[in-house]
Amino acid sequence: MVDNSASTELDHIGIFIDKMNVGLRHLNSAIFTFRSVPGLPIGVQCFGRKKNAFSQSETWLVCKEISEEALAGSDNVSVQLSVPSSEFVQTLQSKGHSALIMYIVTRRGQLMSFFLDDGEISRGYLSAKEAKSRMMSDLCAARALISTVIY
Repeated sequence: MVDNSASTELDHIGIFIDKMNVGLRHLNSAIFTFRSVPGLPIGVQCFGRKKNAFSQSETWLVCKEISEEALAGSDNVSVQLSVPSSEFVQTLQSKGHSALIMYIVTRRGQLMSFFLDDGEISRGYLSAKEAKSRMMSDLCAARALISTVIY
């Protein structure tokens, strides 16, 4: 990077997580913090939080970004994890942590997100129509995370 220059690229994932954390705080729930994980591909960011105060187990969000145009431009969306990402998720799960794959959808308006289930991850693709129907705002994502006891 050149000295005295500013990056014009927005961190959409970070922006979404920050807004989701506002909702989690409002709902009196633990917030997610950025976790640096060496070896993961560019564009994958991880965030974690303790499941509860009495446990060492954590919930991890493994986040990727996808554009609304990519969802509109095809019937199926590739959601296959890279080998390092897949191994990381398996390691977390083997240690008793929860790992959720979350896509942040960049669009002209408000950023949205959707989660993947294990079947979709193993299959490696998701119907674009299904992804669009599951898109949720930061506050809805916060509510979804606290309404599920295991996360």
